[in-house]
Amino acid sequence: MTTEILKINKKSHRILLNAIRTEKEIGGAELSRMARYQPSIIVYILRSSEKSGLMEIDCNGIFWISAIKPPVLWLLVSDRRYIIGLEIIVNEIRTKVIGFACNIFHQEMQKISIAILLQTVNLVMVAMSSY
Repeated sequence: MTTEILKINKKSHRILLNAIRTEKEIGGAELSRMARYQPSIIVYILRSSEKSGLMEIDCNGIFWISAIKPPVLWLLVSDRRYIIGLEIIVNEIRTKVIGFACNIFHQEMQKISIAILLQTVNLVMVAMSSY
Protein backbone atom coordinates (compact mmCIF):
# COMPACT_ATOMS: atom_id res chain seq x y z
CA MET A 1 0.00 0.00 0.00
CA THR A 2 1.43 3.35 -0.96
CA THR A 3 0.65 6.52 0.91
CA GLU A 4 0.33 9.79 -0.87
CA ILE A 5 -0.04 13.11 0.90
CA LEU A 6 -2.54 15.43 -0.71
CA LYS A 7 -1.24 18.98 -1.07
CA ILE A 8 -3.53 21.56 -2.60
CA ASN A 9 -1.20 24.47 -3.17
CA LYS A 10 -3.40 26.80 -5.19
CA LYS A 11 -5.63 29.06 -3.13
CA SER A 12 -8.40 28.99 -5.75
CA HIS A 13 -8.56 25.18 -5.60
CA ARG A 14 -8.74 25.22 -1.79
CA ILE A 15 -11.56 27.80 -1.85
CA LEU A 16 -13.63 25.70 -4.24
CA LEU A 17 -13.01 22.41 -2.43
CA ASN A 18 -14.02 23.98 0.88
CA ALA A 19 -17.17 25.46 -0.69
CA ILE A 20 -18.13 22.05 -2.08
CA ARG A 21 -17.35 20.41 1.27
CA THR A 22 -19.69 22.78 3.14
CA GLU A 23 -22.52 22.69 0.58
CA LYS A 24 -22.28 18.90 -0.03
CA GLU A 25 -23.37 19.29 -3.68
CA ILE A 26 -23.24 22.48 -5.70
CA GLY A 27 -23.40 23.74 -9.27
CA GLY A 28 -20.68 25.61 -11.15
CA ALA A 29 -22.66 28.87 -11.45
CA GLU A 30 -23.24 28.97 -7.70
CA LEU A 31 -19.55 28.26 -7.11
CA SER A 32 -18.67 31.09 -9.47
CA ARG A 33 -20.84 33.52 -7.51
CA MET A 34 -19.52 32.35 -4.13
CA ALA A 35 -15.83 32.38 -5.06
CA ARG A 36 -16.07 35.38 -7.42
CA TYR A 37 -14.12 33.61 -10.14
CA GLN A 38 -14.88 33.50 -13.85
CA PRO A 39 -16.94 30.45 -14.90
CA SER A 40 -14.09 29.24 -17.14
CA ILE A 41 -11.75 29.11 -14.12
CA ILE A 42 -14.38 27.18 -12.14
CA VAL A 43 -14.80 24.65 -14.96
CA TYR A 44 -11.02 24.21 -15.24
CA ILE A 45 -10.64 23.58 -11.49
CA LEU A 46 -13.63 21.22 -11.37
CA ARG A 47 -12.42 19.18 -14.35
CA SER A 48 -8.86 18.91 -13.00
CA SER A 49 -10.21 17.86 -9.58
CA GLU A 50 -12.43 15.29 -11.29
CA LYS A 51 -9.43 13.86 -13.17
CA SER A 52 -7.50 13.51 -9.90
CA GLY A 53 -10.47 11.68 -8.35
CA LEU A 54 -11.28 14.26 -5.67
CA MET A 55 -14.79 14.99 -6.94
CA GLU A 56 -17.41 13.66 -9.27
CA ILE A 57 -20.57 14.76 -11.00
CA ASP A 58 -23.47 13.83 -8.73
CA CYS A 59 -26.47 14.61 -10.93
CA ASN A 60 -28.18 17.34 -12.86
CA GLY A 61 -30.02 19.93 -10.80
CA ILE A 62 -33.55 21.27 -11.14
CA PHE A 63 -34.36 22.70 -14.56
CA TRP A 64 -35.42 26.33 -14.31
CA ILE A 65 -37.60 27.97 -16.98
CA SER A 66 -35.02 30.70 -17.67
CA ALA A 67 -32.12 28.23 -17.85
CA ILE A 68 -31.15 26.60 -21.12
CA LYS A 69 -30.12 23.36 -19.46
CA PRO A 70 -30.11 22.07 -15.87
CA PRO A 71 -26.96 22.70 -13.81
CA VAL A 72 -24.42 19.95 -13.20
CA LEU A 73 -24.04 19.32 -9.47
CA TRP A 74 -20.59 18.42 -8.14
CA LEU A 75 -19.84 16.25 -5.11
CA LEU A 76 -16.63 15.36 -3.26
CA VAL A 77 -15.59 11.72 -3.39
CA SER A 78 -15.66 10.78 0.27
CA ASP A 79 -13.58 7.62 0.20
CA ARG A 80 -10.79 9.01 -2.01
CA ARG A 81 -8.79 10.55 0.85
CA TYR A 82 -8.95 10.20 4.62
CA ILE A 83 -8.08 12.40 7.55
CA ILE A 84 -6.92 10.66 10.71
CA GLY A 85 -7.42 12.58 13.93
CA LEU A 86 -5.63 11.63 17.11
CA GLU A 87 -6.33 13.41 20.38
CA ILE A 88 -4.07 12.47 23.28
CA ILE A 89 -5.29 13.39 26.75
CA VAL A 90 -4.01 12.18 30.10
CA ASN A 91 -5.32 8.61 30.59
CA GLU A 92 -7.20 8.43 27.26
CA ILE A 93 -6.73 8.53 23.50
CA ARG A 94 -9.46 9.52 21.05
CA THR A 95 -9.20 8.62 17.37
CA LYS A 96 -11.33 9.54 14.35
CA VAL A 97 -11.15 8.59 10.70
CA ILE A 98 -12.88 11.21 8.55
CA GLY A 99 -13.47 11.00 4.81
CA PHE A 100 -12.56 13.79 2.40
CA ALA A 101 -16.19 14.98 2.39
CA CYS A 102 -16.21 15.16 6.23
CA ASN A 103 -18.06 11.88 6.82
CA ILE A 104 -16.97 10.17 10.04
CA PHE A 105 -16.07 6.54 9.26
CA HIS A 106 -14.69 5.51 12.63
CA GLN A 107 -14.57 7.03 16.10
CA GLU A 108 -13.10 5.48 19.22
CA MET A 109 -11.98 6.39 22.74
CA GLN A 110 -9.70 4.25 24.91
CA LYS A 111 -8.60 4.62 28.51
CA ILE A 112 -4.87 3.94 28.84
CA SER A 113 -2.07 4.05 31.39
CA ILE A 114 0.59 6.76 31.46
CA ALA A 115 3.29 4.33 30.23
CA ILE A 116 1.28 3.38 27.15
CA LEU A 117 0.41 7.05 26.61
CA LEU A 118 4.09 8.03 26.50
CA GLN A 119 4.88 5.14 24.16
CA THR A 120 2.04 6.21 21.83
CA VAL A 121 3.23 9.83 21.80
CA ASN A 122 6.73 8.68 20.84
CA LEU A 123 5.36 6.53 17.99
CA VAL A 124 3.28 9.44 16.68
CA MET A 125 6.26 11.81 16.81
CA VAL A 126 8.43 9.34 14.88
CA ALA A 127 5.71 8.86 12.26
CA MET A 128 5.21 12.62 11.86
CA SER A 129 8.92 13.32 11.52
CA SER A 130 9.11 11.02 8.48
CA TYR A 131 6.86 13.41 6.52
